[in-house]
Amino acid sequence: MDVIGIYYLFFSDALQIMATKVKDEIAISSCVHGPYSIPKCLEVLTGTPWLAGEQFGHAVELLHDEQNRMVVMSLKHNKLRLLDWIRYKYARAAQKKPCRSDCFSHVKH
Repeated sequence: MDVIGIYYLFFSDALQIMATKVKDEIAISSCVHGPYSIPKCLEVLTGTPWLAGEQFGHAVELLHDEQNRMVVMSLKHNKLRLLDWIRYKYARAAQKKPCRSDCFSHVKH
C-alpha cells in the first residue's frame, strides 16, 4: 500500500469517528434542548387528559427512546390519538412481562 492509501485509510477512520461523536452529541442535546426534547414531551404528557397513574409513568418511560418522543410531539395536537398510542404501548408492554408463579394464586381450582 502506498502513502496515499495509508493517509486515505487514516482520514476515513478519523472522519467516521468524528461523525459518530457528532451524532452522539446531537442525540444527547436533542434529549434536552431539541424539538423532541424530554421536557417538551413532558409538557405534552402533563396536558393530556385522562393520562394518569401507571399509564402516565409508562408514558414517561417511553420518552427514553427518540422515536417515541417524535411520536409524542407529532400527536401533541391530537390528544385522543396520543392517548390511544400510549395505551397501545402500555398494553403491549404488559403482555411482554413474565408472569410470576404467584400471579394466579387467587384463582381457585
